[in-house]
Amino acid sequence: MVGEERVSAEPEAARELAGLCGMLPIALCASAARLASHRRRSIARLVRELRDARRRLSMLSLDEEISVQAALDVSYNGLPEDQARLYRLVGLHPGDDFTAEVAGAAAGVDPGEAADLLDALAGAYLIEEEGEDRYRFHDLLRLHARAKAMEVESPEARLAAETRVARWFLRAAAAADLVVIPGRWHLGPVYAELRSLSPAFDSPAAALDWLEEELPNLRAVLRLAYERGLYDVAWELCEALWGLFYSRKHYADWLETHRIGIAAARELGDARAESRLSMALAYAYRDLRRYGEAADLYRRALALERANDHAVGEAAALSGLGSTCLGLNRPDEAIEYFEQARAIHERLGRPRGVTRMLRRLAEAYRDAGRLDEAADAFARAGEIFADLDEPLEQARALTGLGRTLLQAGRAGSAIEPLRRARAMAEELGARHAAAEAGMYLADALVAAGDPAGAREHLTRALEIFVDLMAPQADLVRERLASLNPQE
Repeated sequence: MVGEERVSAEPEAARELAGLCGMLPIALCASAARLASHRRRSIARLVRELRDARRRLSMLSLDEEISVQAALDVSYNGLPEDQARLYRLVGLHPGDDFTAEVAGAAAGVDPGEAADLLDALAGAYLIEEEGEDRYRFHDLLRLHARAKAMEVESPEARLAAETRVARWFLRAAAAADLVVIPGRWHLGPVYAELRSLSPAFDSPAAALDWLEEELPNLRAVLRLAYERGLYDVAWELCEALWGLFYSRKHYADWLETHRIGIAAARELGDARAESRLSMALAYAYRDLRRYGEAADLYRRALALERANDHAVGEAAALSGLGSTCLGLNRPDEAIEYFEQARAIHERLGRPRGVTRMLRRLAEAYRDAGRLDEAADAFARAGEIFADLDEPLEQARALTGLGRTLLQAGRAGSAIEPLRRARAMAEELGARHAAAEAGMYLADALVAAGDPAGAREHLTRALEIFVDLMAPQADLVRERLASLNPQE
């Protein structure tokens, strides 16, 4: 319709145009008709206009003979009311795909009924099936469904549907988080109810896989919750994402979600929630070696926790400041912070907190050159974490032990704990922790006379660090370069 010459001149724009049309023939015909009637207009210009989702459906519906809106209306108007209602309301879900449970939450019906209605909508080609119990809209169909919701549903009904979806995701994410790190303390009230129920997943790895798969939806729902004034849901979703971010990083998503969560807590005037999320965001900054930003957030959190007489939160802020001092190569200051935090956990009778501070103290001892004390503390922390069924913390303690033995010139003894640490982290899908253990395992192998084995571990670690945009990637490149001087 447009002509081969114009399409060949702008192949990338033509591909994007097809995508914006949802690959629907009638939408492509409508786009082509607009271009054919303006022979000097570029495809890229139409693409820029169609990128605005709010205008896309109307722009493809101007021609009475080729109208996407009219074509979709024909299909929609033929639906029974229960199917039409589900179509409208699930269109308000902000994510790219959804399950029958999410659709049921949107419409306020049970998942079984929602599954039957979704099957009918798929049969009418208004949604697509994406594997087992997973569905999605074509982009234009999602816009049409939302437009119908705006036309038919009251503002109150739309907000109620969005609220049900947001709270469904909060509950599901918190249930997964409880499996990932069961011993962690929480502020969100949803956790108290969930603790009395059976675990939602068989293992931490399975829970992490679910959180990772749903992360795009969780991120979209969190943004929607903030926009709709559901500030409690927004900050509680951030808290529920901690296990995922702690284990598998996803730094860009971590920073984005927690900035929104902190803003939501401030809107509520909830100082404890603001402090909790500030510390989680500071942890990400610390990982990224943005120590100044991390320290500012930890100090703010410490002041808030002390003002609210919240001892557990105070200990967490002190621990964060200690870890930041380690990053700044000030181990003696770090030891002071960690000792204060450990004393609080001991007073409160929190063995997990006490053991985490033992591991942190071991890191500070190592950086201060107190290697025997560090090795003993790492070994004890690893044993206790095994008893507490905290595999990721155990893996971190084993990595710390291996590093310490390596620093003490005992490379042969370092290999076994580092291998165990890497294997445990890989089993959990904790890629960053696995890559870190692999990096130090490579150092031990080099010292033990196995550069080929070291190169293999470094290559794997580099792939992970680059993928996660972690700063350790540069360190691994340097190590690889030293093993391949000819390169």
